[in-house]
Amino acid sequence: DKAVKPKVAELNGSPTDNNATLFAQGYNSVLDPKYQSGEYVKGPNQSVPDWDNAQGGTIFEQMLTGNRDIKGVLAANDGLGNAVISVLKKNSLNGKVPVTGQDATVQGLQNILVGDQCMTVYKPIKQEADAAASLAVSLAKGQKPTTATGTTTDPESKKTVPSV
Repeated sequence: DKAVKPKVAELNGSPTDNNATLFAQGYNSVLDPKYQSGEYVKGPNQSVPDWDNAQGGTIFEQMLTGNRDIKGVLAANDGLGNAVISVLKKNSLNGKVPVTGQDATVQGLQNILVGDQCMTVYKPIKQEADAAASLAVSLAKGQKPTTATGTTTDPESKKTVPSV
């Protein structure tokens, strides 16, 4: 008997938001080797315009209709995860299909507590805000920002730029 390889659906963020691109690059850096090895099967994969949760629910409903064998859903944030969970509930699949999220929203945390969502990502907002404020003050004073210690590649220009 060959074990069935789990099919993972991906509900990505807005295609016009660079953050969604970066999130997808991050999770795909982990999942792509698993897809390539055959450990997992890449299921339907679609972006959600404007991070619209209602549209995300509709998109996932279409995914599930065409792929009843989805065994996990990578949702790019808790709002999209909650939209997925709503569809799973209508199909008596909530709690049976792992769903991810991020942002550690109240709804996402509640979904975790009742077993409908398996994880979220908490981002230390205060640290981000402090670094952004320090950067803004330095730039306003015409000084070199001390918080811009990293670099990143601009996805459009492909140039390396300072980052916080």
